[in-house]
Amino acid sequence: MILTKFSFRRSIWSYAKVRRAVGVFLRNRPSQLARLRSDYVNIGCGPYPLKGFCNIDYWWQPGVGAFDISKGIPLPDASVQGIFSEHCLEYLKPEALERVLRDFRRMLRPGGVARITLPDPELYCRLYLQALSGEPVTWPYPEAGKPPIHYVNRVISGWAHYTGFVYDFQSLRDMMLQAGFREVTREAYRQGRDPKLLVEHEWRAVESLYAEGVA
Repeated sequence: MILTKFSFRRSIWSYAKVRRAVGVFLRNRPSQLARLRSDYVNIGCGPYPLKGFCNIDYWWQPGVGAFDISKGIPLPDASVQGIFSEHCLEYLKPEALERVLRDFRRMLRPGGVARITLPDPELYCRLYLQALSGEPVTWPYPEAGKPPIHYVNRVISGWAHYTGFVYDFQSLRDMMLQAGFREVTREAYRQGRDPKLLVEHEWRAVESLYAEGVA
């Protein structure tokens, strides 16, 4: 193997293969959380961990706990004030999402808030009907030459790890109430109850549904 000055300078933790291997070793080990504890949790952080949060994702990286959240999140009952999840839970099938939402409710202190952001299927359906009626529409993340149904399919199953089931506000609200949240409301981009949870990305606002549940 030929090593260059660039490979010497690069952190070993920046290599995808190394991160995957560490993730396999650490995934779902509660000991990871000892150094990540915070009053706020970021679920499914991806490449965007948040400062001051306990960041959790399926894929490990430095400062992020590697967990398959569908198998449980080993944080104590009533131990956090807020939970943030941006474009993560749409990858879960309904039975898995039900378990995760119960876990969210269990972890939250009374009055704590879970802020959940998902792709908004209502938006895509509305734009689809407008396009069929001949109205000009602007699609989120437009692709040249694609017919309207392409965008509907994209939000349902367009990415490899989508489940083929999408959640609108009504279905998400019903599931959150069944999980034990006492109130669930629809919110808007960077509007909500807890300022510390208003941290979603602007570039995702064009297609996002925002919901908050109060424990």
